[in-house]
Amino acid sequence: MLDNDKQSNKTIDVKVIPTRDTESKRIYANYFTVNHGPFDFTFTFCDARPPLTDTEKNDVIDSKIMAASVQVEIAIPIGLMEPIIKALKTNYDIYKKSYGKDEK
Repeated sequence: MLDNDKQSNKTIDVKVIPTRDTESKRIYANYFTVNHGPFDFTFTFCDARPPLTDTEKNDVIDSKIMAASVQVEIAIPIGLMEPIIKALKTNYDIYKKSYGKDEK
């Protein structure tokens, strides 16, 4: 084993910061699903819009199904789930303290 190989096994702590080097847009979602497999969780974010025409309304009433347009699907590795849950809880608690309500 070379000395260089020993150095490559060192852990270096770095801070990762989001950047907007490429054009990206904010995506609106009012409906989501979560699924999981052995290695990751998949979040599917959708925009569920109400039916606009009488025909669309009747179709939803008859079928009891309403389509929701998938906006983005994100696969998250298992190792990130605990920090994500913690960050969501922390931010939601701050939101409730700031605005004094639960959004449902």
